[in-house]
Amino acid sequence: MNALIKIQDSGRISAKDLYGFLELDKSNFIRWCKMNIQDNQFASENTDYLRLVTNDETPTGGKIQRTDYSLSIDFAKKLCMISKSPRGEEARDYFIEVEKRYKEQLAQLPDFTDPVAAARAWADQFEKRITAEKQNAILMHVNKTYTMTEIAKELNMRSASSLNKKLSDMKIQFKQNGTWVLYSKYSSCGYEEIKQEVLDSGHIVYHRKITQRGREFILSLLTA
Repeated sequence: MNALIKIQDSGRISAKDLYGFLELDKSNFIRWCKMNIQDNQFASENTDYLRLVTNDETPTGGKIQRTDYSLSIDFAKKLCMISKSPRGEEARDYFIEVEKRYKEQLAQLPDFTDPVAAARAWADQFEKRITAEKQNAILMHVNKTYTMTEIAKELNMRSASSLNKKLSDMKIQFKQNGTWVLYSKYSSCGYEEIKQEVLDSGHIVYHRKITQRGREFILSLLTA
């Protein structure tokens, strides 16, 4: 089973990963979390969700606080059903299948009378499943490239132009001969692929695609 949404080692799901998969364009991530997680009267903190806060360094050397939520699978399923996203049912079905596979694996474990041995066997099975899903995810995305329009959509920005300008303002990239290019600090990090095309007229055009590594870099910069 291919991993549509990353399952954390704890068996939980990142709210950011779920939000990105659902492709929610009508509201931003912070507002969505407040309405559906923080202010959800049917959700219990430390059970349905855990609040995670990190202080990340910006390209200019400053600090920015980022918030994510670690969701239980049951709670993630509920969020999928109320998301009003075309992908909500797909995500919910995926979580149901994950639980089904887990129960099947649990049923195949030896019937230990020693609870410590049983727990160790379960942990081994769980680790193997997580490792396999991570490998699947890597194989699915390692060679995939993205347009700036696709990444802008993930960030709920209006257009690729808005995203390019934002990255320019942050001194991540600049425009040269009509093409956006990364500053030397980032150009050797494998964030982009630029291909040259020579037209019949002799004019040269450049096509830029963002790699998976570049996509993750941009999302980490602009996802609060």
